[in-house]
Amino acid sequence: MSINKQALVRYYALDRCFRNGGRKYFIPDLIEACEKALYDTTGNAEGVSRRQIFDDIKFMEHEGPWDLTLLRIREGRKMYYRYEDLNFSIKNTPLSEKEALLLKEALTTLSHFKGMPQLEWIDEMITRLESNYDLSKNEHTIIDFESNPFLKGLEHIASLYYAIREERPLTISYKSFKMEEPIQTIFHPHYLKQYNNRWFVFGVTDQIETFTNYALDRIVELMPCNNDYIFPQHDYHEIFEDAIGVSIPQGNKPEKILIKVHPSQWPYIENKPIHGSQKVINREDDGVTIQLELYLNYELEAQLLSLNSGVTVLSPQRLRENIKKKLHAALANYSEEMTLV
Repeated sequence: MSINKQALVRYYALDRCFRNGGRKYFIPDLIEACEKALYDTTGNAEGVSRRQIFDDIKFMEHEGPWDLTLLRIREGRKMYYRYEDLNFSIKNTPLSEKEALLLKEALTTLSHFKGMPQLEWIDEMITRLESNYDLSKNEHTIIDFESNPFLKGLEHIASLYYAIREERPLTISYKSFKMEEPIQTIFHPHYLKQYNNRWFVFGVTDQIETFTNYALDRIVELMPCNNDYIFPQHDYHEIFEDAIGVSIPQGNKPEKILIKVHPSQWPYIENKPIHGSQKVINREDDGVTIQLELYLNYELEAQLLSLNSGVTVLSPQRLRENIKKKLHAALANYSEEMTLV
């Protein structure tokens, strides 16, 4: 049985009226209560008529999942409505086994986002559902998400999330792949972003106020700091709308990029665009020319290289040359003169 959102808002509004022993709710009062609830929830209160209220009452009594007894009490020529048991509420009705199973499936889907501080309660909730409704039998996976359960750094997400929300700087100990020893710096975190199954935090340091990023899997330790917080000077969400990945060249702006797509590759790129800015410039028998508007960065080059001979960069020239150099370097790895192990 499916109940749409507007109907559920009306049922909850009627439920509040029926369990209020301090006031008599006649049909006009019920209409008014439903209209107010709809307006507060959706911004629209149209469509609540006497017929709608009668239909809702019929559904709640006979067709809905609630075992309720509704009294109709006459007062003169009018009639008001009230629960027989004023302690009853449709919100207190236990879940059916089917509803519990659907809820568990939704929670299981959310549980794939490991480390997110808002979702720490999910494992406990799933365990309670399994215990109360015997939902643990005959389980098998029917949907799988791309994830890396061995990824380092997920334990830092909660600390960084709350530091951003509470506007607190941190002392960060960080060791990049190129460093022999970790370095320590005062860091003011502003923004968390995931890319290619890795997490990154963006912010500024006390030394340099242009934003930088740290990969969470390279963070050694996070410690509290008493420095004054430096607030963000950038709209990170807006910046990353013009980028693939997490590298933003400082001082640069997004550039127009022209790419020729081979006919065999075009159906894939048409259905899964390289970026949201993608638009078709020209269609010919030997391929489709598209335009992107993006920051030129490492991740863009990596994505274009992953398309191999399916695309040709036409401009800008420096992006074309970078791709060309990397393709030559890759080809050199397969030269005939190499000694095979």
